[in-house]
Amino acid sequence: EKFNWALENPRLFRTTFYGSIFGLIVTAFFITPIIFFIIAPLGLITIGYSIPLIKTKADRIRLRELPGVKILFVALVWGFTTVLLPAIDAGLSLLSANVFFMLSRRILFVYAITIPFDIRDKEDDLIEGIKTLPILIGNKKSKVFAIVLMVMFCLLIFLQYPNSHDMNFSLPLYLSALTTAFLLLKSSHNNGKYFHYFWVDGTMIFQFLLILFFT
Repeated sequence: EKFNWALENPRLFRTTFYGSIFGLIVTAFFITPIIFFIIAPLGLITIGYSIPLIKTKADRIRLRELPGVKILFVALVWGFTTVLLPAIDAGLSLLSANVFFMLSRRILFVYAITIPFDIRDKEDDLIEGIKTLPILIGNKKSKVFAIVLMVMFCLLIFLQYPNSHDMNFSLPLYLSALTTAFLLLKSSHNNGKYFHYFWVDGTMIFQFLLILFFT
């Protein structure tokens, strides 16, 4: 539906697109140089994810077409954008344990919740020749791998918050991991559209709300 909308509303689509580019250029003047130099490569990765920039012997390909790494780029961009950039802006040391644990957890979490989207899009990716994780190892093994990632997520929580007085932080994260794991197990190629865009994507908001409630 979203692609049909873009075709049916080309003027509004172009206006929105170029307006976003203009806004991006304007905001670049309001950030520090170090933030800009971190955002720049992330921006290139994001562009390369959708636009064929990598030259091969046969043709140019997008980053998402590299076998098995489509989700990795998504997780890395999310992790660096939502953890490293705020940490730098807050004046925190990037070598601190808290930043390391939070960045690692974010990458694992986003990687895990992106797997259901690849399971859903498996047939379309096969047509496009994109070798995603479900295509390479199958749906069941992909879900098992997603659960393993959530177990690693929980292990990082324990390592960062081992004491009982840290329960205000650890408990909501454990609850988030539990509910997310349940959704991961329920994922399939024929889930309704709200399963992915509301429930799976909503796990990020739910995690925030849990932490906000407990703290």
